[in-house]
Parts: sequence; structure tokens; C-alpha cells
Amino acid sequence: MDRGHDFFLSLFVAHMIYPHLLPTLGWLLPILFIAAWFKSASFKAFIGEIIVNLAATYCLSEDDYHRISNISITSEDDLIQIDQIIVSRYGIFVVEINKVQGWIFGNAHQQTWTQQTEKNTQQFPNPLQHNYKQCKALESALALDPGKLFSVIVFVGDSKFKTEMPENITDERGYMLYIKSKGTILLTETAVKQVIRQLADGGLKSSIKSQRKSVRELMVTKQERPESAPVKACPKCGRKMILHTAEKASEAGHQFWGCSDFSKCGSVAAVNEASLI
Repeated sequence: MDRGHDFFLSLFVAHMIYPHLLPTLGWLLPILFIAAWFKSASFKAFIGEIIVNLAATYCLSEDDYHRISNISITSEDDLIQIDQIIVSRYGIFVVEINKVQGWIFGNAHQQTWTQQTEKNTQQFPNPLQHNYKQCKALESALALDPGKLFSVIVFVGDSKFKTEMPENITDERGYMLYIKSKGTILLTETAVKQVIRQLADGGLKSSIKSQRKSVRELMVTKQERPESAPVKACPKCGRKMILHTAEKASEAGHQFWGCSDFSKCGSVAAVNEASLI
């Protein structure tokens, strides 16, 4: 709860105690409302987002950088939304604007980061992982080389980093510095125009789910796979043998091998006989 909420809670309590106070000071309410909003975290985040947009508009040449906002990419199992994409010869910058306030603690390898404000401490997902998913979805949808995309995460409003952050995690002041630090030409003018046209047309689709599934399948360890039944070769005809369990009273429960073509071959063997296929 920020200061704006505290103000209105206090105003409500005052009204309950002094019911005639609000009509008397009615002319003062708009001023108090505006003053409270100016001090609130939501207002600071609102201003920070405006600064980010203005910086992209006035600090980046329109001839070299092309900003496209609110991009949606559909994958097989999700709808991925990207705040901004800046397309240039120097690469494609996938921008996520984060409005988490207070002191920020975290590093690239943690699943969750910590947000600490004056009143509480709470966890939030590592923004690098979310932005990575956005980059991979865009890479898949546009069939791009991953080396041509850059992840950018901008914290806006009243936030302060309390641990060392990667260079692509910044605030509204360092946003432009990071983008302009990339000076190597990675895309031709033709490629830039093609990407802009694809983004403008919309309807982007990613195969990110199938890619993740393939990775998961490759990562399944031998211990995680169910053990397959042993396979034996018939010593008489070479065909596959089948493991049977005897049901007769004298031999009930004992296992033995029988040829899969038993009607013609008639071969049987104890479980410790016959060779592996």
C-alpha cells in the first residue's frame, strides 16, 4: 500500500469521526488528492514510463532506430507480450518495463528476486527469465539469429538496485546508454525493413513450446526412464523369446523363457539361459 492509499484511508477515518469535516473542506480535496498522487509509487512509475518513451523518441535517431510498442506473439501454449521492441542495424532490443518499487535485490541465477519497501518485503519472479522467454519467442517467430537480439529490462519509478546487476538491467537514466553501447552493425537495411514489416503486420507465431519439449526430452536421464523388459534370443531359431510365469501348482510363480514362435519352434529356457539380442 503506497502513500496515496494511506491518505485516503486516513481521510475515511476522519470522516467517520468528524462527519461534518468533509463538506467544510470540500474545496481542498482536489488539491490533497493531487498532492497525495504526486507522492505515490504509482505516480512515480507512471512518470518513469513516460521518461522511457520520451528517451526512445528524442535520444534515438529515427533513421537508425525504429520503436514498436505492445507486441504480441502467440505460441502453442501461451500469449507472449512485449512492451517495446527497438529495431536497428545494431541489433533488435527486446525491452521489458518493470514497475517494481523499493530496494531491489537479485542476480541472474536466482529464480526470484526481493523487493523491499518501507512497509514490507516480498518476492517477485526474476525478470531476466521472463525477458529471455520473450527474446526466444521473437527469435522463433522472426527466424532470427539469437546473436542479433538484446535483452533490456528497465525499472521505472521509485526503485533502487541494492545488488550488482547485469548491464542490460537498468533504470530510465541508463536505458539509452545501454542501447547506444551496441555499435557493431548486425543487420542490413533490408533485414531491418523486413523485421519492421513483420512486426507491423502482426500475427506473429512462435514454436517455443515444441522447442522446450525437445529440450526436456533430451534432458531426461537414464534413471528417469522406466526400465524396459529384458529381451532374449531363442537359442534354437533366433527369434525373440517371451518371459512367462508358470501357473501350475508345483512350479507356480517360477519364470521361464518361451520362444515367440513356440507353436513351430517349441523352445523354452530357464531365465538364466539364452543370449541377449
